[in-house]
Amino acid sequence: MTHHDGVMRPLLLVVLLAACGQPEPAPVEVPSQPLDVGAPAPKAEPVVPVQADEVPAIVPTDLPLVLMATMVGEDPTRSRATVQDEERSSITTYAVGDSVRPGVEIAAIQRDAIVFRRGDSEERLDFPEEPVAMTGREVFYPDFVDFDARVNSMDEAGQLQPGPGYVIKRPDNAWGTPRTVTAIQTAAKRYLDRGLGGPAVHVGDISKKSGGPFPPHLSHQDGRDVDVGYVLQGDVADVKRFVTATAGRLDVVRSWALLDAFLGTERVRYIFVDYGLQRLLYEHAKREGVEEDRLAELFQYPRGSAAAKGVIRHWRGHANHFHVRFRE
Repeated sequence: MTHHDGVMRPLLLVVLLAACGQPEPAPVEVPSQPLDVGAPAPKAEPVVPVQADEVPAIVPTDLPLVLMATMVGEDPTRSRATVQDEERSSITTYAVGDSVRPGVEIAAIQRDAIVFRRGDSEERLDFPEEPVAMTGREVFYPDFVDFDARVNSMDEAGQLQPGPGYVIKRPDNAWGTPRTVTAIQTAAKRYLDRGLGGPAVHVGDISKKSGGPFPPHLSHQDGRDVDVGYVLQGDVADVKRFVTATAGRLDVVRSWALLDAFLGTERVRYIFVDYGLQRLLYEHAKREGVEEDRLAELFQYPRGSAAAKGVIRHWRGHANHFHVRFRE
């Protein structure tokens, strides 16, 4: 054994003895509380699992609408919903923020439902359990609502100014794209130049200055639409508000000349005219010598109100005015 080993072993033994020879500390006494054996033991609160995607229940809507399809993307502003309106006999594609009724707008589009906002409350429209029934009266123009064209489309919007031969019902709602405003003025001048006389043309809503949802209109959001009154005769000829154009009230000669003036701008995509009034205008145009091929190109009549033919087409609610959608 070396001197080094002789030193290290006693030191190790001392350390071990010190570690093993210390007495254990006395336990610390904790004062105990008096036990009330008569009181019931406290109950633990139940743990309720919360689902991450759980949302509060939303009441079903009472609107006469049927959800037909949804398209949901990562960007909520790009989501779309196609809805059948049983009251208006139409099928329309909507985006978030669009109005379906005055005071009712789409708050969210989900994969299996739409959420409407009506004031401070929310309503839900789910897919129907039964297949959607088509009556043949519904109108659906998939290219009518061009959402992509809305982007910045009102940045250069102009207000239609008063001019010869027409009156503007609500100037604050007469904002359109430069091409739309020019087309309306051009059509009014073409009509005036025909020298037919009669009452002034009644120009209704185009769009709001900033565009966007414009209830009760389904469109009129991007400055490309305008409502125009039919030319009437008798006591209602000069009434500024739109009046239903019955067979006795409608000035067929002047109304056709007015529609033809809009068509002559070469900027029209659609003109919505009540199907019954289409018949009167069609028959007059035919008597005026418009060729069969041109009539077939212009009119939906006589192929039925649901036929996807013609520039002039039926859409419910257009018996007191016609609606022009311009190309952009």
